[in-house]
Amino acid sequence: MEIRATRVVNLVPAALIVLGTILLWNAVQTLSQVLLLITLALIIAAGLNPTVLWLSRHKIPRGLGAALILFVLLGGTVGLVGALIPALITQLTTLISSIPGIAQNVQTWLVSTTASSPLFKSVSDSLASGDIAKQLQGVLSAVPSTLLSAFGATSNLLNGALLGVLLLLVGFTVLISPEPLVKGALAAIPNHYRDEVSKAIARIGKQLSAWLLATFLLSFAMGLAVGIGLTILALFGINSGNILLWAVIAGVTNIIPVIGSLFGLLPPILSSLSPNPSNALWVGIVVFAMQQIIFNVLSPIVMSRGVSLHPASLLVGVLIFSGLFGVIGAFLAVPFLIICKAVYEELYLTAIGSKPVSDEDVAKILRGEVLEEQS
Repeated sequence: MEIRATRVVNLVPAALIVLGTILLWNAVQTLSQVLLLITLALIIAAGLNPTVLWLSRHKIPRGLGAALILFVLLGGTVGLVGALIPALITQLTTLISSIPGIAQNVQTWLVSTTASSPLFKSVSDSLASGDIAKQLQGVLSAVPSTLLSAFGATSNLLNGALLGVLLLLVGFTVLISPEPLVKGALAAIPNHYRDEVSKAIARIGKQLSAWLLATFLLSFAMGLAVGIGLTILALFGINSGNILLWAVIAGVTNIIPVIGSLFGLLPPILSSLSPNPSNALWVGIVVFAMQQIIFNVLSPIVMSRGVSLHPASLLVGVLIFSGLFGVIGAFLAVPFLIICKAVYEELYLTAIGSKPVSDEDVAKILRGEVLEEQS
């Protein structure tokens, strides 16, 4: 009887690799918000670096220039939050106390609007007979609680404040002395790739600076436009509440690409539902029109100077990064896309020796024609 040798396989290394991978993934998930804020700090520092260099050329030491920028950012943030939070609480309190009246006014307005047309007579009768006001009151009552929950509990606010301080400190230290970080990053790159990596880093820094400046200008323009629009409505007797508050919210939420406009549109509409719900329609039209003017007229002019991203890639990027990292991810979508595009064009296309694609070839592909092989 033949005896076969039994093969013993040592599974300990494989088990350790699996265990290490699981622990690493759990650590990344646990520290994801901190890592994301550090990434945000590095991106902002890269975007502010040209400003520090400009101050250095005007005889202001780099450390002092970075401290001045930190002081302006910190002071502006504290002042904005200090002015915004009390006004927002007042508006929410007013909205909560007026919810029953708003619901009844909306039902009355819907009934009167649909009753004037024979086509909607049956709809008007059903609205009048049904208790729509209670249903609307339930929906509207959920809005303030949802908005309040977005701010989180006190502990979350304290954690957010601490992480914000960490963000500023990291950005400040990077702005003071970025040379060792750049030197260390380039030292890890093989010699034959350093030129391409250097070009990519320089391009990323330049475009991040352009994006940061464009974001600030567009946010300011958005807040100004919404404020002017709501002021004009107020002159015609259409009151939307605290116009300055809604203008600031529209400007701040504008930094979030694509979806930020929705957060800037809803608060003034909800505030203007009482006493006449038709006012909310006019407020929504004016705010939406102002947003479209900024998006379609001013934004292409400002963004095209340094950030060239296709609208489709921008939308996909916002959806992906907001799904992965929430609101901060949506804000970082453009910087991440800038980095990805620079790496793709400066490193990948250069490594494979890709030649530029002509507009004629693109037109042929879109017409469904087969490109001829080029020698």
